[in-house]
Amino acid sequence: MKVTKLNKKNFRKFGNIIEKDENFCIAEFENFKYYLIDGIESDSGTTIGLLEVIKKIDGTGQFERHHFTEEVIMPLKGEALIHLAEPDKLSLTVDDITTFKIEPGYGIKLFKDVWHTIPVIESNKTFLCLILKNKTEKEDSYFTKCR
Repeated sequence: MKVTKLNKKNFRKFGNIIEKDENFCIAEFENFKYYLIDGIESDSGTTIGLLEVIKKIDGTGQFERHHFTEEVIMPLKGEALIHLAEPDKLSLTVDDITTFKIEPGYGIKLFKDVWHTIPVIESNKTFLCLILKNKTEKEDSYFTKCR
């Protein structure tokens, strides 16, 4: 069987190639860029994005949570640390935080209202796939800092 090199031209009759595209970067900060994937349609109202973590930061920083949606995080390249805190916490301290390492080949699905940070890289650069309910980043994101 002949193997064909994957490119946009020869794959277009089958679907779309998933890759980071600067035109779809909807959030950019000091340590990460978040890209929505173009052309994904779903009856369930799901958003799929690529998170490119480009710089290791110290500390746990800002936490976020979503009241109406669960979140899936899967590393595609590189290892990442994820800092989490239970949903019942309203004001976070270092003692409230549990940290896990996620490696490629594994993913996590966070329950609604679980406090979490942007994953922290363990290597030079990390790419992660994020799956969320549509418009979560605009309509269902709540933030707090760790004291």
